[in-house]
Order: sequence, then structure tokens, then C-alpha cells
Amino acid sequence: MKKVVFLLCLILITHIAFSQTSELPFIMIEAETGYAVGISLDNAAFFDARFFTAFNRFGFVLQAGMFFNKETLNYHIFLGPVFYILNTSKWRLPLAVGLDVFGDKASYLGIGGLISLQYAFTKRFYAGLNLGITYAFNYIYEEVTGYRTDRIIVDDGSGNAVFTDRTVPIYENKNHYGSYFYFKPSLAVGLQF
Repeated sequence: MKKVVFLLCLILITHIAFSQTSELPFIMIEAETGYAVGISLDNAAFFDARFFTAFNRFGFVLQAGMFFNKETLNYHIFLGPVFYILNTSKWRLPLAVGLDVFGDKASYLGIGGLISLQYAFTKRFYAGLNLGITYAFNYIYEEVTGYRTDRIIVDDGSGNAVFTDRTVPIYENKNHYGSYFYFKPSLAVGLQF
């Protein structure tokens, strides 16, 4: 037991004596905009907000935003681990792979990847170029599978209750498996702490 305590004290003392303070940021918040080119999907402009954490070469990314095409407005969420290929005080090259979900009333579920080249102009401000790729393999939607007639009680306008028939659609959740791609080049600006 004395040897274990001695070894832990020795590790603590050497860590304190020889540790270096890091000039690298721990948290980065950025906004990006670009144009997504789709294969089996509509092309769309997009805007995303991204939150990075970093601990030396590893971290985590959470991204949320919107796709704007000519017909709809779609949400977008991406999250996953990050590996920093290059991580200096001026230049960063993060690579992330994770879960990617987007859609409106119907949703696409898949995996996504992101690579960025970021340059820090000041201690707090940076800008970068990004390339995101999304491969969605599941399209989840609701489909009308039939109709049901219900008998309900309504007021006839004079305070009397009367029965009336109402026809309502029956919806079922469906999964359509396929291959849907987005290639998303973009420009980003961010703050780092």
C-alpha cells in the first residue's frame, strides 16, 4: 500500500512540476452557411449553428440548423465525436463522424461526416471552410392507409345535442430504406474560449 501511495504522489508531483498550460481552446461556437447538393434529395441552402468541445486531439460536436429549399423548411441535427487531425493555436483540422437527422414532417435518418479547416484570427475569433457529407438510409413518414367513420355528438345551434358522422383518415408510420446523399460545402465564423 505504501508503494502505491508513493507512486501516486510521485505522478502528481511530476505532473505539477512539468505540466504546460495549453493555449488551445476548449469550447468553440460557430455559425455556418452554405449550399447542399443532393442526390435523391432536393438541393437546398442551409444555415447551421455548431458547438465543438476539444481536449487535445479529441472532442464532441453538436450541430443544429435549417435547410431551405423552394418548397419546405427542414430541420437538421448532427452529433458525434471529433478527432483533430491538426490542432495548433492558429490552425485546426477537425474530422467528425456521427448521427445525422433532417426533415420536416417526414424525417431522414443516417450518418454524417464533417471536415473543417479553421484559422484563428485572434484569441477569440476564427473562420473556416467546411465540407459535410450526409448519407441517409431511412426515410420515416406517415401514410394514409384508410378512413374511419366516427359518430360524434355536436350542438345543432339551438342547444340540442345531435349525432353526426365524421370521416377521419387513419395514418401509419412507414420506413422507406434507400440511399440519400447531401454534399454540403460551407463557410463558418466562430468564437472560441
